[in-house]
Amino acid sequence: TRLAAIDLELRRAARAVEDLSAAAGGRRAAESVTDVELGELLEDAGAAWELLAAHRGVDLVVDPPGRPLVVRADRLRVAQALANLVANAVEHGGGEVRVRVRAVAAGARIEVTDGGPGLPAPLAELVAAARGRRDRRGHGLALAAVIAERHGGRLVTGPSPSGARLVLELPLASAEHAAHRAKRAWPFTRCTPDRPRV
Repeated sequence: TRLAAIDLELRRAARAVEDLSAAAGGRRAAESVTDVELGELLEDAGAAWELLAAHRGVDLVVDPPGRPLVVRADRLRVAQALANLVANAVEHGGGEVRVRVRAVAAGARIEVTDGGPGLPAPLAELVAAARGRRDRRGHGLALAAVIAERHGGRLVTGPSPSGARLVLELPLASAEHAAHRAKRAWPFTRCTPDRPRV
């Protein structure tokens, strides 16, 4: 819902301020790891993404997972990484932007695709270049890559007939954690596959 999206965005902004304060002191802001159900996270964050997409005249489609997918992660960090990937797709990709979540082996795969011209260089080069810059160009991808690494995952590119496909991979929580969290978080009825949420 809109209120959930606003709350998530406010907490993400507060975490960004903590990051800046910690970095100024040569530290890293603390993280709060818990069970995160990815369908629920997309549901909460999707409203903010829709506003950005609408402002840019871009169609956004969010495909929730077909079953509960639970990761052990800092919810705000994962939201931050996904927001960066979606913003990058909306602002630099264009066309239709699609966010899709699915399970692969023992992990969760979150794909953000767009209908634009594709990345201007290999992902590793863009991330490395962003880490050496003082301006903000490319920092969204670099931050998403760092967040993935801190959670035992990775940010990679996937094959796409057109545009870019960025993939955030995260390990799933243990079966015990996942079952417990899924009982409290599933099902969701507000997000419909293959159709933008309104």
